[in-house]
Amino acid sequence: MTDSWVEVWVDAGRQAGLPRGSSAVEPFDGQTELEVEPCRVALRHERGVATIGCAPIDDDRWQALVDAVVDRPPLVAALLTGTLPIELVAAGRAVGVELAPTPTELHADCTCRPEATSCRHLGDLVGRVGGLVGRDPWLVLGLRGRTRSELVGEVRARRGPAGRETTADTVEAGIAFATDRSDAHSSAPPAPPLPPHHRPRSLRSRPPPRVDAGLGQSALAGLAFDAATRALAVLDGGSSGLTLDRAADLARRASATDADGRAHLAEVAGIELAELERRAIAHEVGGAAGVAAIGERLEVDQGRLDPGAAVLSDRPKRRANSVRSGGRQLVLDRRDRWWALVADDRLGWVVVDGPAGDPGDLVFDPTLR
Repeated sequence: MTDSWVEVWVDAGRQAGLPRGSSAVEPFDGQTELEVEPCRVALRHERGVATIGCAPIDDDRWQALVDAVVDRPPLVAALLTGTLPIELVAAGRAVGVELAPTPTELHADCTCRPEATSCRHLGDLVGRVGGLVGRDPWLVLGLRGRTRSELVGEVRARRGPAGRETTADTVEAGIAFATDRSDAHSSAPPAPPLPPHHRPRSLRSRPPPRVDAGLGQSALAGLAFDAATRALAVLDGGSSGLTLDRAADLARRASATDADGRAHLAEVAGIELAELERRAIAHEVGGAAGVAAIGERLEVDQGRLDPGAAVLSDRPKRRANSVRSGGRQLVLDRRDRWWALVADDRLGWVVVDGPAGDPGDLVFDPTLR
């Protein structure tokens, strides 16, 4: 997994055959010799100018990237708070979009050595741009012809029903309202004083965490990212997920991370990676209820399985609260709702649709939903 946007930029240059100069990524010193424009950066030097040009992300790939972001609440939460999360790199690659330019999308030249890409001026330019990216990761999008306001604006506009699209705008409006309300309510009687606040003894006596407590910077960043995701869900009128059981919460976190993150979660939780991926898919389809549906085996009256058996036909096998035929399975949960599962060679039975009161409404081919 990529660790930083600086690494994303430096790797893009390395793959395109650009030098890195005599040192690692250099901090940008703010001098006017560095020119930054959409899809282009240039460095003026004593022998002319070194230039790096990047192809823009076209509209089709841009829309695919926006779709990938909207489907991942943690990314939405980060973007609406002004952060460009590094997880966006993996989300883009999953739909065939590279945030950094590929070798065929990057062109570099320098007037000191026309048609060459190995002079020290280009190495200096790569380092200086890397330093600038370290200060403002959004520059990576700028080098691809896109902007922060463009991405955040489209994410806001496509976040679902109208009541959920403008959460950030609503918060901003609330701030403005709080600023001006003193004039509108100047005649209102003063509120009574708040009672004194007493910290619980358990918190007052708890020592601060040790420096060697085992939580590194990346772990703390992950916890903060998860907290932001929970807060966004509450703002959208949903649940924080704090009441989920261990299995459902693990699936929730797994569904919101990339392959490396799921591998780490599986190792820490002590379960097989394939099982965690199966739960993550169930959570993506049906939330906590989807995870429970694949984790429960209920003994039900076999007559209650007749509607599912009729859908599968071909003499399906009945077992506990499920009926199956070939590579298809229908599961009845404790709330009398049906879930559709298909057999996967690596993961086993995977949830693809649900819940539904009528099993005939479920679709076993996800591409048809």
